[in-house]
Amino acid sequence: MSEKNLEIEVKVLLGDKVEADRLLKKMKKNDAQMRLIEESSQLNHYYLPGSFTKLFKSLEKYFDDSQKEYFDEIAYKGSNHSIRSRWLNGKVLFVLKAGRSINEQGANGPNRMEMEVEVPLTIEALDKLIQEAGFVPQSKWSRQRAEYEYKGMHVCLDKNAGYGYVAEFEKIVPKNDNVDNANKARAEILMVLKEVDLEELDQDRLDRMFAFYNKHWPEYYGTENTFVID
Repeated sequence: MSEKNLEIEVKVLLGDKVEADRLLKKMKKNDAQMRLIEESSQLNHYYLPGSFTKLFKSLEKYFDDSQKEYFDEIAYKGSNHSIRSRWLNGKVLFVLKAGRSINEQGANGPNRMEMEVEVPLTIEALDKLIQEAGFVPQSKWSRQRAEYEYKGMHVCLDKNAGYGYVAEFEKIVPKNDNVDNANKARAEILMVLKEVDLEELDQDRLDRMFAFYNKHWPEYYGTENTFVID
């Protein structure tokens, strides 16, 4: 993702496979053009912030000019940063996300600046570079993902270690669009949720789930184990 985009995302906690299958059935009924884009296995390693200056020096050779510029903007103008290394079907990605203001969450928020850059490294080598720049490991996540095109947006149906089944409804808007366009994209997603009888996962509950997983992640990473946080 080299363009300067905003990720408008709404998460829904499904829990088990029965609910995930029910959602897929409703989506297929509501949109005859729905199609599977990609199925993937993923590992995501999360980090707490360190020196963005050192990290940039280590990674800039893998960035094009637009990515270099966007890295600088996210790193130094964004808030609540989320730094990740990702293994996806054999590819390794560096991922940087941040809110546009202090009130926007970087890790789990619904409205984020985001860049993803594929790098010619193993995930272990990328992790080493991130840690050498002073970024402290936070947690490791594993998931199976099926990504669909549905009603003009992307829907990711994830089976996450710890969380169980989660759906992410996402629209991408150009970062330079005005706030009204971002709000419109979010409203469109919420309307689609109503059509399939789902509700957005409460942000406070999501934050509690995220905090619990970060504390206990070795019990869940790479397993089928799940937990429930009200």
